[in-house]
Amino acid sequence: MEIFQKLLILTYVFTLILNKSKQANEDTHQRICTAPACIQAANDIKKNMDESVDPCEDFYHFACGKYIKEAKIPNDKPYINTFAYLMDDIQDKMSELIRKLDHTKVIRPFAILKKIYEQCMNIKNNELDDLKSFLAILKNLGNWPVLVGAEWNGNQFEWIETMHQLRKLGFKTDIVLSVDADADPKNASRRIVSLDQPTLGVPQEILSKDEEDEIIKAYYEFMVKVAVKLGAEEKFAREDLKQMLEFEKKISKISVSTEQWWNATARYNPITIENLQQKHSNIPFNKYIESILNIPEIKIDKKEVIIVRVPPYLAGLEKLLKITPKRVLANYIVWRAISSTASMLTEELRNIANEFEKIKTGSSKSKPRHQRCLEEISDEMHLAVGAMYVRNNFDNQSKGNVQQTVDNLIKQFRNMLKQLSWMDEKTVKHALEKASSMTMHVAYSDELLDNNVLVKHYEKLSIDEIRYYSTMLQIRRFNMDFFYSLLRKPISKTDWRMKFPPYFVNAVYAPVLNEIEVPAGILQSIFFSANRPQYLDYGSIGYVIGHEITHGFDDFGRHLDKHGNLYDWWTNDTNEHFQKKTQCFIEQYGKYEVPEVKLHINGKNTLNENIADNGGIKTAYLAYQRYAKQNGAEPLLQGLNFTQNQLFWIATANVFCSKSREEYLRLSVQVDQHCLGMFRVIGSLSNMAHFSEDFKCPSGSKMNPVQKCIIW
Repeated sequence: MEIFQKLLILTYVFTLILNKSKQANEDTHQRICTAPACIQAANDIKKNMDESVDPCEDFYHFACGKYIKEAKIPNDKPYINTFAYLMDDIQDKMSELIRKLDHTKVIRPFAILKKIYEQCMNIKNNELDDLKSFLAILKNLGNWPVLVGAEWNGNQFEWIETMHQLRKLGFKTDIVLSVDADADPKNASRRIVSLDQPTLGVPQEILSKDEEDEIIKAYYEFMVKVAVKLGAEEKFAREDLKQMLEFEKKISKISVSTEQWWNATARYNPITIENLQQKHSNIPFNKYIESILNIPEIKIDKKEVIIVRVPPYLAGLEKLLKITPKRVLANYIVWRAISSTASMLTEELRNIANEFEKIKTGSSKSKPRHQRCLEEISDEMHLAVGAMYVRNNFDNQSKGNVQQTVDNLIKQFRNMLKQLSWMDEKTVKHALEKASSMTMHVAYSDELLDNNVLVKHYEKLSIDEIRYYSTMLQIRRFNMDFFYSLLRKPISKTDWRMKFPPYFVNAVYAPVLNEIEVPAGILQSIFFSANRPQYLDYGSIGYVIGHEITHGFDDFGRHLDKHGNLYDWWTNDTNEHFQKKTQCFIEQYGKYEVPEVKLHINGKNTLNENIADNGGIKTAYLAYQRYAKQNGAEPLLQGLNFTQNQLFWIATANVFCSKSREEYLRLSVQVDQHCLGMFRVIGSLSNMAHFSEDFKCPSGSKMNPVQKCIIW
């Protein structure tokens, strides 16, 4: 009996060992993902990574070093990165789709796409007609003074009437004074007229430099060469356009800086047109606004309340217009109309524009014609192009998966809010309400699949059957008519016509809607796949979405409530804590120098994006930890000796693998609100204690500094 019991025990133990061994073998087998998406991800990581770099000293070059060494920047581009690769792929697919369209068998919006695309691809055949048409437009405007020299008569020139004519023709009017039909900052459900400073031919940060700056000199030469090509005498053009450039520099000088422009409370200045007219009697605002809206059924009277975004600009503009000769003002207005459309006219004008672009960004070659055509057409026909894209290039299964990810990320951000020690109870309550009220728009609007809806939207659009330039102006006019016609209509979160294009390779946060948009274009490649481990998706698309969530609480978004209304929901004490914490970011990023151009990052200009990067990566990481806890450890990647958490961080860094030309680096550092990819990775990950724990970085190493900047 005793022997039998011993044998029974031995049999049990042996069976247990066998079972555990079998389970261990199964676990080992399951720990490596062999799905095609995993193999592709592993290969991508290996192609980018330089394992000779210490991840605790420079994680960006550890994750992207080989990419930087081996990537070749195409001659037509200022940089190359994961976003650009994906956008090129989308453009190639869309060009092929449009090329194969049979215009007799598709709905009218798609037939229009086909017609415009063919016009653009065959533009040389119609260049002479387009140029004649354009010169006729200039003549009807009273001509471009630089072209006719001393013969120009300014007696008939009136700048508001010229702007009105440009608007009716389809030219963009953001030249002297911008008119928008925006959400009312205090009531985001309605639209209101707003006045703002205009964009400039080159960024304000560049125009503030002296005339010896390389970009300023190139911009001047761009003007002169275009004028000469259109018929001006060079000597006369140089004199005329020098004065015009000085005028644009003066406009730049009276404009507020980028940092000031993003001040949400400073941008809210409601006033009746009557009272505004009393303050600035030399600018007929009522006439100007109606001339830009150009919608007969919309009348603007003197009692209408509008929003002035930048009062200092209006004061400066009134003084500037009083002392500026008509000839200079006419030259500038017409130049801005020409420069915004010159590339659509002739090959020679495109080449002149490319010469300027080469100095500005380093690109030495024109984009392939099919890409240029698709970009220009997509800018103006984005609803039709978007409809074609999602009907042919999107897997609907991804939509539900991403919606679940967004839900998880918002829940995690709420958890982070609850744990903040520096935010008092009252402010936390408002923050939680705002996070809970965030809506999401994933992939595309269903209306893009409805032929009737799409046809209805474009029913009033007519186009030139032959000339590309004329066609594009007609489409621009159609789009402006549509945009301004919405002025008296309520804002709807579900308005499909106002969403970002589904082929857009990024995500966005819409402050006045308190909504995150994740277009279909980014739901692929390294950013997302339903067939690979979640640590890769949370590290890439999860970070991108977390970044957009955090924008609702950056130094601009925090001034808006859950409805998108401008509202101060911060107590004084909590606000002071926030300001101290943002100063930490300003100082941290301001110390980063771009070695190739010996310029420092502007910590103030990039503040909101840096806040979003840091909050986004923390949200994504902690959301993934919750996912892993609920679902268990995921399989690893073949040939990579990294844990799931480490692969999460690597996936994040891979989003920003990039290589840029020096010219573009120099420009970007001065004007872009985003840091360069290297500092987006190093800056945010060095603030994350979880990163240092996962890579065992010693305290005091570059990626694990003792002092860390943390808000959310």
